[in-house]
Amino acid sequence: MVFIGPLLYFSTRSLFESHYKLTVKEYFQLGAGLFVVAFDLSTNHRFLNFAYYVITLHLIVYIVISAAYLFINKSNFRGEDLKIRWMIWTNVVTPRMAANKFDQESARAG
Repeated sequence: MVFIGPLLYFSTRSLFESHYKLTVKEYFQLGAGLFVVAFDLSTNHRFLNFAYYVITLHLIVYIVISAAYLFINKSNFRGEDLKIRWMIWTNVVTPRMAANKFDQESARAG
């Protein structure tokens, strides 16, 4: 769970920046997760009760950072938003509509 926050932010940035690459700063952010995993294993899970609250707060902070990044740059992403909506329509909605129609037809036949 400690890796979800940074990976969310990195994937959000990589969706809209064509030449996005991880820097030392981003690797350092992932290093915090490795520290938590190592510390937890060395303390026989006594650390988990406190770590759960810290990690959840960590995730919420990254969700806010990702949302702020999208909000600040929303004018740049308007064209990308149309592409994403089209991809969702063609890859998610249309197959579901076809599957529902097939289910209805098979229910009538059976």
